[in-house]
Amino acid sequence: MRFHCVAISAVLSLLALLVLACPALAHEFLVIPEATDVAPGQEIGVSVVSCHVFMVSEEAEPLEHVTVGLLQNGETVDVDLAENTDTLTLDGMAAIPAEGGAILVGHREGVVWCNTTQGWVQGSKQEAQNVISSGKYEKFCKVLLVVDGNSQGFDTVVGDRLEIVPLQDPAQASVGDDIQVQVLFDGQPLAVDEVLATYDGFTDAENTYAYMTEPDGDGIARIKVHSPGLWMVRVQHILEEETADYDKHVMRAALIFQVD
Repeated sequence: MRFHCVAISAVLSLLALLVLACPALAHEFLVIPEATDVAPGQEIGVSVVSCHVFMVSEEAEPLEHVTVGLLQNGETVDVDLAENTDTLTLDGMAAIPAEGGAILVGHREGVVWCNTTQGWVQGSKQEAQNVISSGKYEKFCKVLLVVDGNSQGFDTVVGDRLEIVPLQDPAQASVGDDIQVQVLFDGQPLAVDEVLATYDGFTDAENTYAYMTEPDGDGIARIKVHSPGLWMVRVQHILEEETADYDKHVMRAALIFQVD
């Protein structure tokens, strides 16, 4: 009897993993600038990347669901984007208007997907048939830019619903240092289950991170930057809010910065 209980448990666990496979392996939404150390008046290329291997794009995000802006000195200027079918990215140019640190702010609007007996389909559970589960998947990304050596405003709260805020200036960090970050949800500290981090070129394996830690009760986590490069910190938060269209709201947020 004990063997059968273990076997049944294993089967149920496997089924649960299969049901959750698509959300768990969803593409990361990243905004990648051609440079993070820039000068006033400079224009830089910006690419929206959708990937499992960081940071190589595997598909272009739907243009109608994506916005990117440059935030500096309290003002945000939209970045016009266009699909690049060669690189599978959304590309644009961002102009750096003035001195002082700046932040690129990206948002992929929530898109509803349903897991059905025929596989995953985009659309609400009212539209799909034979729905097993459904969710709205929304993503946010921030990129810290240093303008003429000035990283002022690195800890600005931009107001994303799910957001990672650095409590120490990554531009002042060296390899081997710890950087503290805080996770906010609706502007309040949130203790997510885990905080993941990696850097460009760490591995070509999918969904593989260089660092994982758990935050404290105030959503504060320490990231040890053990290599130079373009770093990404990522968190996820799930709201079990059943609506007529979906069962849950899955949000991801990323923070990107350079460590020299």
